[in-house]
Amino acid sequence: MICDLDSTVIESNEAYRTLAARLDEPVLGRFLDLIEPSERPPIAAALSALAHNPGRVEDLEAPLAGHPMHILRLSVSSVDEGPDAPPLALVQIIDVSDLLRIQAELTERATTDPLTGALNRWCLDGLLTGLSAGSRIGVLFLDLDDFK
Repeated sequence: MICDLDSTVIESNEAYRTLAARLDEPVLGRFLDLIEPSERPPIAAALSALAHNPGRVEDLEAPLAGHPMHILRLSVSSVDEGPDAPPLALVQIIDVSDLLRIQAELTERATTDPLTGALNRWCLDGLLTGLSAGSRIGVLFLDLDDFK
């Protein structure tokens, strides 16, 4: 979508119109209204920074307003329409909720034992590697024969 630096949508595609309609938001309103209110300031700051840094690209993530489990990834960049044109921004919005959910699921599968839920060796190795040299730690190893 194309918007001004106040986040007012000037042009949008079908995907944005579908997202806005799903939330009962006006298509040509402020796209920041789609974002959870507490997450709006960094996005507004990224838009403002475009006025002073042409060519800058900012990537941010924020939850959808009223739907904290839906995470949007926003890529904000400036649009140069010439010296007399007002500053505009090109904003790409991608719903990455499923991607993040699958990523978390795969990380859990890679770091825990599926039967017990305990951390596995791979995860333990990563935790031990991250400790500083003076850290005190104890490790308990249980070998349970015929455990099923």
